[in-house]
Amino acid sequence: MVLQWFYNGSTMEIIDDNKLIATLLRNNIEIAIIRAPFHKNNQTHILHATGKVKWNVRDKIKSTYDYIIFSDVYYIGEILFFFINTNKGDYRFSFDTDNGSVGNPIQSC
Repeated sequence: MVLQWFYNGSTMEIIDDNKLIATLLRNNIEIAIIRAPFHKNNQTHILHATGKVKWNVRDKIKSTYDYIIFSDVYYIGEILFFFINTNKGDYRFSFDTDNGSVGNPIQSC
């Protein structure tokens, strides 16, 4: 799969054999991305438009759960949420892209 965007006059891209889920953040210069959604140990990042990793979201929550699969990322209202499957069930949590803080997990019904 290919994800492309334009930044500062250049074409930026990520090429991955796996599926990519991406959400342009409200600031229009960062992207939330999940590589290989629904796969164990998938990669989840907040990227600057240059492609540089700003936050490794998995690293922010991996101490909370033994088993994490990221499945989606999108806004609910003005808040960015990541969706995960864990050994304890399905959850979502908010993520503040300015300071890297993670909200409390909310269990899905």
